[in-house]
Amino acid sequence: MPARVLGLAVLLLLAGVTVARADEDYRVVPADMLRDWWKSVPGNPRPRRPWGIGSEHPSGCAAVALRIEPDGSAHQVRIIREGWTPMSPYLHRLLDRDIVRATRAARYEPGILNRARAPVYTYTVDTIVSFTSPNEVVNDAKRREVAGFAKAIAAKCEVPDFVRRVARATDTPMPGH
Repeated sequence: MPARVLGLAVLLLLAGVTVARADEDYRVVPADMLRDWWKSVPGNPRPRRPWGIGSEHPSGCAAVALRIEPDGSAHQVRIIREGWTPMSPYLHRLLDRDIVRATRAARYEPGILNRARAPVYTYTVDTIVSFTSPNEVVNDAKRREVAGFAKAIAAKCEVPDFVRRVARATDTPMPGH
């Protein structure tokens, strides 16, 4: 089964649709339900803004599809949607590479719905905000302002029909259809 088909099958499983590949069943789970299935382990790497990029200060988000295996490792990592401020193609490649690197290195532990450690296909949204200048004092008010800005940016990379897209791509019927 090609990787694309397997990835989509995993998404269907998380939404209650099971896709079988040999002896493995994957759940396709929307991002807002991921924590119920798999929780990010504290200390996972975060994407970072590459240093030494001159005057460019990128802000934006990337939706990253991934398969989480029974051992809690991430596989089949790929960016499926982005929303960045204008930047050079070089910087864009650096950001993409670091987001994929951080996602591949992430580890997960079972959530409340997944004591059996079922593998899933899902996506996460990573944001990078370049909101403050290097000399600015960052206080609680500024942190709240940046957090609100980051939340608004992350909304641009949500994929609300993720499970349906996976079902369509894998020709798997949705529950109740």
